Amino acid sequence: MNIPSLPIDSIYKFSAFAGLVIILFCLYTFNSLVETIQDKTLKVKLDLKRAGVELKFIQSQQKKINQIVESVKKGITASDVLKKGEMPVEVTKDEYKKMLREFEQLFHDENIKEAELEVFVEELSGLERRRLSYVEIASVAITSGFALSLWGFIFWYTRIQRYQDQIIRNEATKSKTISP
Repeated sequence: MNIPSLPIDSIYKFSAFAGLVIILFCLYTFNSLVETIQDKTLKVKLDLKRAGVELKFIQSQQKKINQIVESVKKGITASDVLKKGEMPVEVTKDEYKKMLREFEQLFHDENIKEAELEVFVEELSGLERRRLSYVEIASVAITSGFALSLWGFIFWYTRIQRYQDQIIRNEATKSKTISP
């Protein structure tokens, strides 16, 4: 198997191609890292929205139970509720105790959902910070690769390749004058 040799016959040629490799490597790595972050960001945003919907549901349940509990505490009767144009809800003492337990559970669930929301927001901001740091690192690396490559190509041509081209031209003109 014949593997081609790397163009490292001069430091200029080596730096020119090393700069190109750095640029290509950074572009590939940056692209894959950004795609990974975007996938995670979408998942976290979905989880954030899901937790927000669940929190709203829990809060609406709390509100309903709280209204019933408050009306029982205040001694509001079914006829008082009917006068307001609302449908009365008859509640026994056992149902009342059950509602209080449900209210406590909903309050607990609400606190858990709020904590989840905070974690999701922190995770989103962390992902954004990581993406920005990748942008900065990639910018520096790509700029360095470009500068290294440009330096290598310029010096390779001006200090080596131009003279090699001249030698080849001279040999070509000598061979034309010698042969009939």
